[in-house]
Amino acid sequence: MIILGEKINTVNPKVADALKRKDKAFFQNLALSQAESGVMDVLDVNVGSDPQEEPDNMRWAVSCIEEVLEGKVPLSIDSSGPETIIAGIDTIADKEGIFLNSITLEENRYKDLLPLAKEYNLNIIALPIERGGIPQSSDERLRLAERIVSLVEGYGIALSRLFVDCLVEPVSLSCDKAQISLDTVNKIKKHIPGVNTFICLSAISFGLPGRRLINRQFLSLLMREGIDSVILDPLDQEVINTLYTTNLLLGNDEFCQEYIKYFRSGHKP
Repeated sequence: MIILGEKINTVNPKVADALKRKDKAFFQNLALSQAESGVMDVLDVNVGSDPQEEPDNMRWAVSCIEEVLEGKVPLSIDSSGPETIIAGIDTIADKEGIFLNSITLEENRYKDLLPLAKEYNLNIIALPIERGGIPQSSDERLRLAERIVSLVEGYGIALSRLFVDCLVEPVSLSCDKAQISLDTVNKIKKHIPGVNTFICLSAISFGLPGRRLINRQFLSLLMREGIDSVILDPLDQEVINTLYTTNLLLGNDEFCQEYIKYFRSGHKP
């Protein structure tokens, strides 16, 4: 499973403030701490607090991060604005393994980005959304995911590069939200083989107390369904403990080697 580190996101007031002040050390330390966690594969970068300044802010943030990571960890350039994604990708010298996060079925969200993904062989996170908002059933999400597959194939992009966001809404809105997302993972895995599934873990617990507890339990359920990629907090020790433990119990860790290695490296259960 591919893990994206979520902490560089201006939805966090501390990150938004550091971006406003152009606090280079803050961004670099946050990038390094996630990279040094040992569990993160890709670093997500979201600087969407000011839409007018977002492309320039993305260039600045990516430059700061690349300076310390030196291309050792690929980035996920995360924005709803194509101009911002293009700005971030253009700033990266080595584009191997980059994630383009994200597109939807709205033409203005993909028409300039899919040719770029094809040119540089980028990974794509795609939301099964068209005009009208988040689909409220797993069947509708599957239908839109199938349309995304056709769209991406039309640009000659390998489906192994496509990560379909199975979409999460907080369970605080309705108690069936988690199950809809789990069903979406299951149906995409079953009906669209070769396509990767993706989810934003922490969105499930928004607005509730004990968010980390909810996130941990949801992660186990997602892994049971075969989720391929998750964006989460790689510095949340209990979530990462859950990741290694669930992987073991699902039979994906032969002779418990990864589990043993993880705890022998100094982590505590």
